[in-house]
This record gives sequence, structure tokens and C-alpha cells, in this order.
Amino acid sequence: MSLITAPLTTAQVSLQLSILAHKNKYGDLNEVENNQIMNIPKEVTPYDRRRYELIIKSGVTGTNKPFRAPVYTSYKEVFQALANQGLLGFYKGNLIGLGHQWLTTFWRVGATHNLEYGNYHFYQKSSPLVKSLFVMGTCTLIDIALNPFQLMQSRFILQNRLPNFSLYKSVFHCFKKHIRKPLTFFQGWTTHIPKNLVFALSQINLLKDHPKEGFLLSNMLAQIFSYPFLTVLRRLHCQDTLPGMIPVRYSGCWHATKLIFYEEGFRGLYRGFLAYSIVNLFSTLLILHLTYYSDYSYDLKFD
Repeated sequence: MSLITAPLTTAQVSLQLSILAHKNKYGDLNEVENNQIMNIPKEVTPYDRRRYELIIKSGVTGTNKPFRAPVYTSYKEVFQALANQGLLGFYKGNLIGLGHQWLTTFWRVGATHNLEYGNYHFYQKSSPLVKSLFVMGTCTLIDIALNPFQLMQSRFILQNRLPNFSLYKSVFHCFKKHIRKPLTFFQGWTTHIPKNLVFALSQINLLKDHPKEGFLLSNMLAQIFSYPFLTVLRRLHCQDTLPGMIPVRYSGCWHATKLIFYEEGFRGLYRGFLAYSIVNLFSTLLILHLTYYSDYSYDLKFD
């Protein structure tokens, strides 16, 4: 299934990380920047020239200016740009994302199973709301522990905007680059708290007489309300002083949420949501199918 959903995930993250220009906040290239680009020696290779231009335009020479690599305003622009890089352009960074998704699912299922069937009498005697919050806290700790994998996925997709440009050549190279500053891998970790809290509170079965339909509805509401925090998380993941990344302009989760809303409105917080919802619809329907199939097989076995 990941062969189908990976291009949609790439498009979703690419749109989340596209910061549109704003007057007096982003602006056009100023005279100093133009002079710097004009003074790049003509004998340098196209790769190095592109790298120097990116360094100047992204503001890493001393000022925090916005990222000015190609910015996408629609799905059409995303798919056209990625198509120019060939088929692999749609899959860069998604192997890491697949590993992150597998580890997240494996740990979450294992943790919730232990809570439900282990010797945790406090949990088992608690109300549904307390149980939900307890599971939310456990899932948040798992998300924080696995934040480095999601961060690397975000950065590999972001660097994919520029053809033939790679800040990170491999996962090993990424670890090696930040080994002296390991906290880099946990940028944006506090965003997992409100994201999972909103998701947990939205996962209330509104249709108790129709559990499957209720699951679909609550899952859809959880995605809608938690998605802005996912956008914030992606941007916090990718802000850095390194060339090709988003310049450091968000001081944290709450500041990023306010600034994105102020500069880009609700549309800024929900960029890429359509692709995200399609991917999650595939996953949700698969879970429902497997659950229904297992329940149906169980009934047949004991009827």
C-alpha cells in the first residue's frame, strides 16, 4: 500500500513546508543579495552555484530570512516538480517514514495491549476518559522517542525540492552531521503533546449503535482537529541554519501556530490536508477490513 500512498505523503509534506511570500516579512531579493549572487564566479560548477544561491537566499549568511527554494501553492505544482526528478522523486524520504510508521504502530499496539491485559488494576478500573488520557500519554512518549525518524523524513522530503541538491546523502550522513548536537533530532517534540491530546479527545465514538461508522466519523474528526499541529511539527522539524532548511523563525509550538495563522490563515495550517486524509482513509479502511474479517472468522469458528 505504501507504493500508492508514498507520493501523496511527499506531496502533503511538501505543501506543509511551503511558506508563501509575505510583504514586509518575506519580500523579494534585496540589492545586497542580488549583488552577492552576481559576484559568484562563473567558473564554479552548476551544483556549487545552486548551493551558493541557496545559502544567500535562505538567509543562513547571518540573517533569518525565509526559505526561498521552490515553493508549491498547489498539488499540480508539486507533482510537476517531482515528476521532473523522475519516479524516485516521489519516494525520497518515505522509506524512513515507513520505518517510523511501523515502529510507531508496533510500540503503540504493544503498549495499549499491555495496559489492557497486564496487571495494571488502576488503569482497568478507570473511567473511559481517564483510560483515553492514559493511552494518550503513553502514545505521546512513544512519539517523542521516535521523533528523530519523523524529523529525518521531513528533512529528506524538504531537500528534495531542489534537483541534484542534497544536504543529507543518507540516514547515516544525517546522524553523523548532528551527532554533536543530538537535541536537533528532538526539535518540535513538545508539539506531540497537544497533537495527541486533541486526537484523543476527538476519538469519542459518537455512534455507539453503529461502531464501524462511529469509528470512521471519530477518526475523521481527530484528523481534522489535530492536523494543524502536524503542520507545526513539520516546520519545527525543518528549521535550521543549514542551507536548504527553513530559517529559524519559530520559537516553539504555540509561537509557530500563532505565526502561521497570522501570516497564512487557516489555509496555512491545513496545507496538504487532502493528501493526508486520503492516505489515512486507506489506513482506516484497511484496519476496519482486518477487524471485520477477524471478527467474522472468530464467529464462524465458534458458531
